[in-house]
Amino acid sequence: MGEIRTAVSTGSALHAAEMPEYVGDVTSAVEAAVESALAVTAERLGLRNAQAVEELLRQGDRAATEYFHYNLATEIGRKLGEWDADVQGAYLCDYDATPLDLAFDETRSPLIHLILVVERKTAALGALLAAVDNALVLLYRDLTGRTELAHLLDVQAVDPEEIRNRIGYGAFFSSLHYRPVPLWTR
Repeated sequence: MGEIRTAVSTGSALHAAEMPEYVGDVTSAVEAAVESALAVTAERLGLRNAQAVEELLRQGDRAATEYFHYNLATEIGRKLGEWDADVQGAYLCDYDATPLDLAFDETRSPLIHLILVVERKTAALGALLAAVDNALVLLYRDLTGRTELAHLLDVQAVDPEEIRNRIGYGAFFSSLHYRPVPLWTR
């Protein structure tokens, strides 16, 4: 994802004519994704409503957080695929926690690690990912009270050649231990 990260981190701007239509609608789409993820999480955990999930998230409940992150990642992956025809699939990859961390119930990073399979890496996708991450951070801060968050999404883009040749994050697709979980594919 080097090309995408560079485009975002160096602040290279897209001209207004190059900006896709969806960019102005990112915040409302992210809000809808969060609402949907809260509702699905409440249903799966057998809770009465989304507000009960919000309370568990504020308390740092591990099960609620994991279900919510999975459901949110699914919604975001689907939305990215709708917005960008180059996105062929979205996968969740959880490589932060070691078995020792899980055994001792250490506090986990709130980052949601996504791997996008794309036909090509573009500056437009990088700009979209930055906008989605910014909107998510603002909503997540309000939802959980975690004001220290700077990012919620860690997204890596790989193309089919990187998967075939096991290059970079493409190697995860043939990993025995950290194989990505498919969330959405074309």
